[in-house]
Amino acid sequence: MDAQSPSALAYAPNQLVVQYKEGVSPDELYERVSVRWKERKKFLIGTMKLFWSDLQTRVTGSTTPESQLLQLIEFDHRIGVKAKERLFPSDETAEPPFFLLYLDGTMTIPQAITLYQNLPLVTFVEPNNLYTGSGR
Repeated sequence: MDAQSPSALAYAPNQLVVQYKEGVSPDELYERVSVRWKERKKFLIGTMKLFWSDLQTRVTGSTTPESQLLQLIEFDHRIGVKAKERLFPSDETAEPPFFLLYLDGTMTIPQAITLYQNLPLVTFVEPNNLYTGSGR
């Protein structure tokens, strides 16, 4: 087996690199939920505005930011995510952003990858690969 072939590469234990679809990264969902809660505090006008927005969301078959965030939190708990770190945080132009997930080892990296690949909020997932020089 070639030392530089992908199957020969090692990866950091209990770490995944994940890219969420645009608009549904953890940062974006927390921000959207926060804005909606602030809007809700604007008494009747804010409540009515959110009611119509939620109604439109249901009619179009979409989900609210709160529903998406809850889905992500529950999924992370199931996988055993201990922490998430946004990669390249100073590069705000990287859209959508990448996150490094630290897992608790509840499941293997291949198992976690398979589950994340089936999550509709995720665009990309792979182990946190370790690359070394060729040693020539």
